[in-house]
Amino acid sequence: MERIKLSAEEVEYLKAFVKKGRKSARELTRARILLLVNGGRTEMEIKDILGISRATVSNIKKRYREEGLQSAKALLQTNQGQVSQKNTQRGTKQKS
Repeated sequence: MERIKLSAEEVEYLKAFVKKGRKSARELTRARILLLVNGGRTEMEIKDILGISRATVSNIKKRYREEGLQSAKALLQTNQGQVSQKNTQRGTKQKS
């Protein structure tokens, strides 16, 4: 199977994403997986480092190959919009 190689722009995006740390644990884990894969780590090494299953690592790699990082960026932006909407709705309900 073809090895995953992130572009410099993708690496910078993921590093900044992880550094901020204001995302769900699942999103941060996905970003860390891609960074470790890009760094040449094996699925077994990544599973041990992150304390996750090898299947999770494999699934994230497959998803990246099929959808790329652009798809993930769009999903994250959509999730952020949903959170903002929920917070706005909660604020309205609390004032009533």
